Amino acid sequence: MKLSSCRPKCSDCKAPCRRCGALRMRLYDLPDRGFSDEKLRPPMISMGDFTRVLEHSTATVAPDELNRFVKWTQEFGQEG
Repeated sequence: MKLSSCRPKCSDCKAPCRRCGALRMRLYDLPDRGFSDEKLRPPMISMGDFTRVLEHSTATVAPDELNRFVKWTQEFGQEG
């Protein structure tokens, strides 16, 4: 069985990619198709994985947006 190497797009997340040879199947079908439980487990993640990601990540909130929240909190308080 060939595993798909295509990255899904949001528009086709629910349908398998026929061009890559992906097959539609349920989680319960995997053992019958030769996949072991080991293949179903998520990969181990270490602190090094997080630090590597943080080196390349950027802020998702602009400074002017943060200033708006600070002003709102000053005006209405934290319970606002």
